[in-house]
Amino acid sequence: MPRRCVLLCTSNGAGLGHVARMMAVAEQFGPDIDCVLFTLSAGLPIPVEAGLRVEHLASAGYLDVTTNEWHELLEDRVEQLISRYRPGLVVFDGVHPYRGLTNALGRRRFGGRPTRVWMRRAMWRPGVGDDTIQFADHFDEVIEPGEYGAEFDHGATSKVLTGVHRIPPICYVGPNENLDRDAACHELGLDAQALNVMVQLGAGTINDLDSTLGSLVGELQRVGTRPCLARSVLSAPADDPAGDISVVRQFPISRYFAAFDFAAIAPGYNSFHEALSLGLPSILVPNLATKTDDQDARSRWAHEQGLGLRWDGSDEQTLQEAVAALTDDEQRAGIRTRLAALRTADGSRTAARLIERWL
Repeated sequence: MPRRCVLLCTSNGAGLGHVARMMAVAEQFGPDIDCVLFTLSAGLPIPVEAGLRVEHLASAGYLDVTTNEWHELLEDRVEQLISRYRPGLVVFDGVHPYRGLTNALGRRRFGGRPTRVWMRRAMWRPGVGDDTIQFADHFDEVIEPGEYGAEFDHGATSKVLTGVHRIPPICYVGPNENLDRDAACHELGLDAQALNVMVQLGAGTINDLDSTLGSLVGELQRVGTRPCLARSVLSAPADDPAGDISVVRQFPISRYFAAFDFAAIAPGYNSFHEALSLGLPSILVPNLATKTDDQDARSRWAHEQGLGLRWDGSDEQTLQEAVAALTDDEQRAGIRTRLAALRTADGSRTAARLIERWL
């Protein structure tokens, strides 16, 4: 009998969140399951280097085709992958299932069709995506990676109470997989004796003091900390700032959290849950211009719970107060203690067990 096979599909997000979640799930499968990762992301070398079997299709912009042409290409490609690997189950991780994908998954072949699973992140902005929820009709099962701040979720997914398998948060790196302080600082080229701060906002100009990033780094330098920009491996080195600001491009950066005393991050799903689950005190700077993801809700929840400090980029005094709090050893230790009480972010294991059961 052929081995059981799972096809994991990711959308082409701006970052690596979808890829990291699918990699986390893939690592939890038992030895009797073959796994293929099909990604639209330019970050495909990362799962390749991790030892996964990877298939790829570039986005419409890279291929210089129209949207309709690209959906036809995607539909053909998914058909080819299903014919080649004969997966018993297909998982799509993304907010908006592509027409080409759902068309291909809807066809019966070889006497049947694979079980179709939508890995659908929650915490959508209110009033957004009510029509997108209807795509659940194209899938047999829906998995929702957990949100620490679920009580602040008032988006479209929060109104769907049945037919959804809600699991703990998914993080690629667990608490026993990260480096210690000395090893992390050595690999990143940082001084282990300094007060190091990871800055991961994803946008902004560091030399523009009127920008969110520029104001933040300026304040961190003013009080004597050592800011370090954590850049995506997908970003170009030419975009790095000049001067004495450290820049790192490790994936996953969460393995190196011990090198930092605290962080300033945009609370996207992965960054937020990695920081909280691994006990990294953070200034949470929500991107208020996202299309779907409600980063502001996450930051407000964490602020109210004493698990982080929210700053929306508009108030210099609030920034100064947040930096002052996190440069204080006692206040920082208090946040770490509260973070340690959060439930374990082991949703990848739960997701893998569900998938194995459906297979």
